[in-house]
Amino acid sequence: MSKLFLALLMSGLLVLSEALIAAQSVDAPVSFVDESMPRVTVAPNVPQIILGRQLAVYEDREGTAGFDQIVNDASLKWLPSLQETPNYGYTDSTFWFKTRFRNTSERPLERLLVVSYPLLDQLTLYRVASSHIDYVVTGDILPFASRPVQSRDFVFPLLLPPGEDVVIYLRARSQGAVQLPISLWEPDAFHIEDAELIGGHSIYYGMLLVMVFYNLFLYFSIREKAYLYYVGFVSLFLIMQTGMNGVLFQYAYPDWPQIHQLSILLAVPLTTLFSCLFTLNFLNLKTLSPRLTRILQGAAVLACLAILGAFILPYSYSTRFSVALVAPISILILISGPLAWKKGNKAARYFVLAWILLLMGTTLAALNKFGLIPRTTLTEYGLQWGSAIEALLLSFALADRLNREREARILAQKAIIEQASLREVAEERLIYQATHHGLIGFPNATLLKKRVEELLGANEVEPFALVLVHLRRFHEINKTLGHDNADQVLKLIARRLAVGVCDSPHVTLIESCGDELHWVAHLDGVTFGFLILPASQSLVGSYVPELMESLVEPIEFDGLRIDLGVMIGVALAPEHGNDAATLMRHAQIGLDVANSRDNGFAIYSPDLDSYSAKRLGLMGDLRKAIQEDELTLSFQPQVNMTLGFVTGLEALVRWQHPQHGFIPPDEFIPMAEATGLIKPLTVWVLERAVSAAVQLLEAGFPLTISVNISAINLREANFVSNVCDILTRYRLPENQLILEITESAIMSDPDLALRVLKDLHEHGVQIAIDDFGTGHSSLSYIRKLPAQEIKIDRSFVMEMDKVNDDAVIVETTLSMCHNLGYRMVAEGIENDDVYRLLERMKCDYAQGYFMARPMPLPALKTWLMDSEWSVRNIRRSSVKSV
Repeated sequence: MSKLFLALLMSGLLVLSEALIAAQSVDAPVSFVDESMPRVTVAPNVPQIILGRQLAVYEDREGTAGFDQIVNDASLKWLPSLQETPNYGYTDSTFWFKTRFRNTSERPLERLLVVSYPLLDQLTLYRVASSHIDYVVTGDILPFASRPVQSRDFVFPLLLPPGEDVVIYLRARSQGAVQLPISLWEPDAFHIEDAELIGGHSIYYGMLLVMVFYNLFLYFSIREKAYLYYVGFVSLFLIMQTGMNGVLFQYAYPDWPQIHQLSILLAVPLTTLFSCLFTLNFLNLKTLSPRLTRILQGAAVLACLAILGAFILPYSYSTRFSVALVAPISILILISGPLAWKKGNKAARYFVLAWILLLMGTTLAALNKFGLIPRTTLTEYGLQWGSAIEALLLSFALADRLNREREARILAQKAIIEQASLREVAEERLIYQATHHGLIGFPNATLLKKRVEELLGANEVEPFALVLVHLRRFHEINKTLGHDNADQVLKLIARRLAVGVCDSPHVTLIESCGDELHWVAHLDGVTFGFLILPASQSLVGSYVPELMESLVEPIEFDGLRIDLGVMIGVALAPEHGNDAATLMRHAQIGLDVANSRDNGFAIYSPDLDSYSAKRLGLMGDLRKAIQEDELTLSFQPQVNMTLGFVTGLEALVRWQHPQHGFIPPDEFIPMAEATGLIKPLTVWVLERAVSAAVQLLEAGFPLTISVNISAINLREANFVSNVCDILTRYRLPENQLILEITESAIMSDPDLALRVLKDLHEHGVQIAIDDFGTGHSSLSYIRKLPAQEIKIDRSFVMEMDKVNDDAVIVETTLSMCHNLGYRMVAEGIENDDVYRLLERMKCDYAQGYFMARPMPLPALKTWLMDSEWSVRNIRRSSVKSV
């Protein structure tokens, strides 16, 4: 009779006997409560209670006691559990555990009783409350559906009534090791913890799978048996771990507990067998130590016997035999490593370290299974950590071995080449391969640069053009058709480009190689280059678009018409460079610019070069200017259109460079954002702006001060505290500071912007949305922001007296935003007509050259004293009131 049939029969009998015992227990007289029984107090806000030391334990050596006897027989010797995780190793006894729970709250509590050991054969839970008994029978010899909660561990839902004792009896039996890591969980806390644990296990399993596929690839590449044995070892180790953790049972064969048990029985000795085979092959022990080889071969035979025993022996004997083999064979394998290392096998150093870690984890796990050491985090996960690091180190060892063998082959080939009579031919071939593309045969960037240097080094340099052609969407071809087909398409494209170029009288030859004439070079990836000689702006501007038209025609390949995207960048010599490196760089910049243009074509000019030496120098100078206070602030007044006088200012940073003169903010602000200098720059502006506002307040001008901030500022962890610190130090009321941020800056990270701006608002700082109408936000989102002010972008305001569409947009925006409770600021007012038009539309505030240009603080103080827009001169207000 086969082992599988016996397992099925035994499982059925065990389930039947368990049900009969439970049924007898339900009808038995209930006298289970005694004050010596442990009591666990359960409070609402306690996520987990570890129950190991709060259990009473009874060992039923015969395994015959029923529930009625357990409850009513006063002669039974119940002992307190002294372990946090009760662990009795391999035993034939049945163990009963009991405890009681008292809900101290005023409402029922839902809890989960969790036994975190998936390898118990049978686990029966009896719950007694208000003289009512119910029970659940489960275990890993039963189908997975028998579990009350579908979890790899044994999870039992409990409802604890308020002020009432609930008594729990657990009956545990297993042919393997008997352990009871038991705890009481609040459901949400358990699911969170379980999800995190599953995530950690998934990373571990994933790493082992990567090792499997990586080494399987190496095996099929070089056909070395060591890689195949290692794949078998890691694969079986993975099966063993997923089986012991209950993962395979849950997802692979939940209705077949016999397969689950058999898989664990087979995985352990099979893993041991493949570890022996791998060690013999990897360390080449047959050559280094024949005696140790014979011993390891004997160990492999024992592992085969353990595999056979899984089908013949009872489960308890088979599993003990398999586990007992692990430690001595692991030690034997560990001894093999230093021996091989000592005899010159350098790859053995990885092997030794890897096996030490695995042996430590394996030994801890085996001792824990036999009950010799308690179950702890180290014994529970030591095997996983050890195996994970071991798998990684052995993969390094295999790679090291592969590299050494490859180096040996390269050295042998080099020796053959050096000794061969055709060495000169081989060298020429190598040179050709180093200077030409292996697939299409075009000269590469090295030869193109050499040709450019020749043209530039002539006595009289004739103007020529370096043209770079890049295929825009070739990555789509690669991903769609695969690398091999993409290579064939690349050949067709290269052939079309070569034909289109060589027929032109304007293109000069790059290389003559025997009978081959090359007009086009391959630079890298899907970028090509050729030279036009002689060349001018007009010639390039007329010839290149014609070439582009021929290149973008779809290519026929394997029944498909493939549409190509082409962009072309050009640099002219000697106008754009006197050496090949500079000319290549400038042509590449032209290519970058072409990528953003609709026609896909650009000729380099210094204006397009955002990577100039001046820009690099300015980035360093800007840091110095911030540190040494070389920047200045200008202030542009904001007029209250209802009152007719100035009530606020916008602070604008200015930089007068000692060599380059005035640097516009739209040039150095992006640099500051790109280099991280925007953080100290914003602090500098805030300090000077707040200081100026305080000075004006003391002079009798209580004006708000607006400061622009960047999206990067919102990502600073201490930005809000810095702003509050500045306001406190200068004693400026918080509501007099307005921080302006653009729509686009907000939309770069809306959630973060909302959190930071709300925090600023709670500290009293006002928020304004700048350049409204030019970003990608919507009023539905802006309504969520704690903004008090919206500034209409100047592009809509400047010509609204002449462009009716602009006026309609502004008026509509004002109406909507007013209805939503925002105050409105119009920027870019440059004449009285625009001002009057905005006044009739009931705009709140006006800002622009019509009232005043930005000015330094001393000039501003004078302007505030003398201007018609000053509070000291309310002519406009008076006129309006009349």
